[in-house]
Amino acid sequence: MAGDTGPNSPLSINWKFVWRLGVPAKVRIFLWRVLFSCLPTMKAPRTCRAEVNGCCPICHNLPEDDFHALVSCPWTISVWSLSSIGSYLESSGTFAEWWNNMTHRRDRNEVELVAAILWCLWQNRYDVVWNGNCIVRNSNDVVLDVVHGILNGRYSPIESEAMEIREALSWVKSKNLSNVIFESDALVVIEALHNTEHDYSCLGLIVEDCRTLARNIQSCNFVFVKRSANQAVHALALEIFYMSGLVRWITPSPTLISNIISFDLV
Repeated sequence: MAGDTGPNSPLSINWKFVWRLGVPAKVRIFLWRVLFSCLPTMKAPRTCRAEVNGCCPICHNLPEDDFHALVSCPWTISVWSLSSIGSYLESSGTFAEWWNNMTHRRDRNEVELVAAILWCLWQNRYDVVWNGNCIVRNSNDVVLDVVHGILNGRYSPIESEAMEIREALSWVKSKNLSNVIFESDALVVIEALHNTEHDYSCLGLIVEDCRTLARNIQSCNFVFVKRSANQAVHALALEIFYMSGLVRWITPSPTLISNIISFDLV
């Protein structure tokens, strides 16, 4: 069955070939998303009129769309060059054009390897953009501290969330604070923190670290909140798309976050 990649890229895609690739289902679904230009690249928020920096969060130099993120970013090119596929940049148009040209020149096994590399490239990009955000507020909802940092290593989103809580616990302990409530929209992590059974998985070991730190803090609780009630942290992630390393705001906090918190208090 042929499909259309959208009004801006009316190319016919061999969807039977895509869906029959011998790769995990999540990789095939990822290919479907990128071929329909559905990835949340820096171009996507700007299309939706969100005020965010449009530069690539990896190279910090060029505007980021699907093609740049997965094919033409200097860092991405270096990854392709190290693979058996090599870099292929003859097509400088859309990702769909690049995909069509590539699949016509490669055999099935090579295309499956390409799909796997594309998935890993996007996961790396996701880790760089979304890891490590924390907002500290007092009982009157006054922002005391705002922190963004990159977590070293490769972790799942759930593990990253648990590590963020661990870092926040360490900060609270260093400040000798008490009567602390930690809010997170990661239900799996909150449930794990309340579960007293031993878990020797990577997540379980991080959670055990959190419990150890929590025992040294007077009155420490973990609460699940819906994503809709946790907008300030997600706004922080958008605010620091183009920043790298550890970023802290003691006062004032980022304008976008201040506006959201002010709205919450109305």
